[in-house]
Amino acid sequence: MADRTNSSSIVVVSTNMSHPHCLHGPTVLFQRFGKGKNEHRQFYACSAYRDRKDCSFFQWSDEKVSEERKLLRDQFRKSLKMPFTQDEYHLRLKEYINLKDAERQYCETCSLLILPDEIRTHVTHDCVHVTDDQLGRPSMLLSPETDNRKEAQYFFTDKTVGFALETLQNLKINSVICIGTPTIHEACQRTGLTSYLLDIDHRFGQFYPSTSFGRFNMFNGYFFESETKKHIESILSEHQNVAIVIDPPFGGMAELISKTLTFFMEKRGEFHTRKLPVFWFFPYFLEEKIRDCLPEFHMLDYQVGYDNHQRFKTEKKHGSPVRIFTNVALDQVALPVAEGYKFCDICARWVHSQNEHCSICTSCTAKDGHRWMHCYKCGKCVKASRIHCDVCKHCTLPGHECGAAERRQGCHLCGDLQHKKRDCPKFKATVGKRENRDRGGAKTKRDKKSK
Repeated sequence: MADRTNSSSIVVVSTNMSHPHCLHGPTVLFQRFGKGKNEHRQFYACSAYRDRKDCSFFQWSDEKVSEERKLLRDQFRKSLKMPFTQDEYHLRLKEYINLKDAERQYCETCSLLILPDEIRTHVTHDCVHVTDDQLGRPSMLLSPETDNRKEAQYFFTDKTVGFALETLQNLKINSVICIGTPTIHEACQRTGLTSYLLDIDHRFGQFYPSTSFGRFNMFNGYFFESETKKHIESILSEHQNVAIVIDPPFGGMAELISKTLTFFMEKRGEFHTRKLPVFWFFPYFLEEKIRDCLPEFHMLDYQVGYDNHQRFKTEKKHGSPVRIFTNVALDQVALPVAEGYKFCDICARWVHSQNEHCSICTSCTAKDGHRWMHCYKCGKCVKASRIHCDVCKHCTLPGHECGAAERRQGCHLCGDLQHKKRDCPKFKATVGKRENRDRGGAKTKRDKKSK
């Protein structure tokens, strides 16, 4: 067994709407594995923000919280309420649209569309005039949050938006739920495709009515307003051809996102037998994490481009590592030939032109947009930059340290090389106890209510 417990690992134990709430909805119950004073102790923390500087909520699961502290928390949450409700934003928008072009101003300092009688309070701020095009495309105005662990607002290139829109139209989708994908929502609005934007960023609320935008935390499935949840349930129940497009921060936990998507898919299943198509934008090197949570999802070979991300631009030498994971049959999603894609008749799917079919692996194996080579010793295709190491017994980079990869493999909770975290007896026991406790608690509440 490798000694891998010097550095601690944090894992999700459970998600539940009854958990203590922070500013971003119900918290997640985590557990830390590793050496240290609080090894194995469970705690509640924010689902959306991993840095305590962004959300300071923290509570040990066995900690008794006084009523006074609960009251202070409630007061703190109320003190940080949004500047306007969604209805107030809508009334302001209606007034703003009727203004003359010269009167339309946007305060970049406050990220706010300002009305004429408010201009005096923004005199020292950075203000710009707003065109009709910008009003319909708020992503052009809003300064993006670009922390991978937080909102990570990297906006798609026009090519990527165009591909997504064409794919939805080819699948006869007429209603789209856009989760953290404002540029796709904007494109849908311009082309007449019904769409609803769910995003944790309240700033979008000033550009859309409540019938097309609602605040939502994709990491815990929390709707900030009950009206938003009603709109989504109405779309899932009443609309025939609905799809979801979701673009989470790449530092976000795939396990939490998959739970949210499962909720939407199950809710759709309550009303329709046809499955809910989902398109999840995520880096290709996190494929295993997604497949662990949602085995029915497969990766499209399309390289997703972002305008404001230096690493994730398709025109760079190595291309973008971001792909689209979907539960739609891969032969149903045609990739653009003009952008360098082809159809593999053997695999029955579209792939990048550099992705050669391997007759031994019986598939187009490359994932990064470059040609891979088959290693007969490993029994699989690997990146062309790799060489086989007889000491490590697998392909790796030239000049590597032998044995280093083995120390990174196996279970990062207990250090055993024979299993992964998902199969760790220690982790299964922890999660199993919590799930039984949650089910037992729910049953007790129902029993009491029935009595």
